[in-house]
Amino acid sequence: MKEIEFISGNNYQILCFLFKSVITINIYLIIKTFLLDDKDDKQDIRVLNELENIDDDLEKEGIVIVRIDNDAEAKEYGIDHLPTLVYFEDKIPSIYEGDLMNEDEVLQWLIEQKETATIEEVTDEILDDLIQEHEYVVVYFSGNCEEGEKCDKILDELENIDDELDENGIIFVTTEDLVLAKKYGIKSFPKLVFFRNKEPLVYSGDIEDEDEVLAWLTDENTLEIPDRIEEVNTKMLDKILSENEHVVVYFCETTMHLVKIIFIRFLFSR
Repeated sequence: MKEIEFISGNNYQILCFLFKSVITINIYLIIKTFLLDDKDDKQDIRVLNELENIDDDLEKEGIVIVRIDNDAEAKEYGIDHLPTLVYFEDKIPSIYEGDLMNEDEVLQWLIEQKETATIEEVTDEILDDLIQEHEYVVVYFSGNCEEGEKCDKILDELENIDDELDENGIIFVTTEDLVLAKKYGIKSFPKLVFFRNKEPLVYSGDIEDEDEVLAWLTDENTLEIPDRIEEVNTKMLDKILSENEHVVVYFCETTMHLVKIIFIRFLFSR
């Protein structure tokens, strides 16, 4: 049985610097699972011992768990209770809500996160970061929602369009937290809101019809913001270029990486 590696606060910052600044690879693409805990807390140590029982199984699945004692990192994701397990998929964090002492459930959850398309449940803090940092974010505001309730069944159906949205560069997440819902005037649940360059657009159609939802989210009229030049990500730019004969793209300093990607694809397509 292999021990889960521990990274202290200072070493974590150094590791982030090495990956992000020196070789420009994001740490969350290399290490996908983090255990945020207090290395001196007895309960946290018991949880760690349980998780080390499945570390070999996770290694076979290509999942690496790294342990971090960093209060600032926990607060950034709205985590106020330790220990907490966080899994990253395409740099989007998903927080494990189950019993960390049940190693079999943890193993099953992590494998499910890796192998299936899931709409990640996020905290208000994570959601706010996603809206600020990503061009297209769809949020399913479920309100207080228990397993088996109508709101939960609707979410299960919406899982079917998650892959298609990802192909279009659209992030899909869900939250029960009400802080941001209140901020955007959402009073009834469940509700679907599409953030385009931080601008919210509430879906008014049939939320139970996944095909209708997908068609609305990927429609040009939905994606366009009136009287604005939208900032797009690589996947959305690919979609626009493939569907339109004439496209004008304004590249600024922060999007020069897109120029490199497009130029490389142009060379290989000749």
